[in-house]
Amino acid sequence: MSARITHIRKPDRDDRYEAISHYGQLQDDGKVHVFERQWFINWLKTNNTYAYVNEDGNEARCDVKDNGHIQYLQTRADASKANNLLSLPGC
Repeated sequence: MSARITHIRKPDRDDRYEAISHYGQLQDDGKVHVFERQWFINWLKTNNTYAYVNEDGNEARCDVKDNGHIQYLQTRADASKANNLLSLPGC
């Protein structure tokens, strides 16, 4: 099982140093289910699964990172910018 991230939320969208605070998943009914960052990361770890972004037909897996203050997700580098977390629409 894995979790596709389709949306993100940041307190200041234009601040590149500001962490993503929430991750969103588009549901079958068209609504976006929003999860707080640490809750979502804990859920991934508890369920031994991973998150990914799939835009423009390219899938990028997200790794859990820790900067000493917070844990966050970071997409693995590839040739596509569309499948980066920061390229996703807001939620």
